[in-house]
Amino acid sequence: MQANTQKHKISYRNTTVCRDRDGGFMQQYSIKSDPGETSHCSIVSQTEDGYIIRICRDRDGYKKVHEVHIHQSLFDLCRRTGFITAVRQNTDAVA
Repeated sequence: MQANTQKHKISYRNTTVCRDRDGGFMQQYSIKSDPGETSHCSIVSQTEDGYIIRICRDRDGYKKVHEVHIHQSLFDLCRRTGFITAVRQNTDAVA
């Protein structure tokens, strides 16, 4: 018997894709991380009980990207405690 090991392809029932006006992800968040590591996440879609988020980590030049499901209550807790903070998006771009 062979296990299904497809990476980066997540399918959930009753999901709503969260996009901004430009087709990008709804909101980006900075993740509190170790010194020398940069981590951030963005909401990819919303489910009945939470979100699908894409997590991007850069540690000493090694980049890792993956998508996970996080329950609404855990996401809210991470925001309240400051583990993740919303990143201000630059809307004053110069052409």
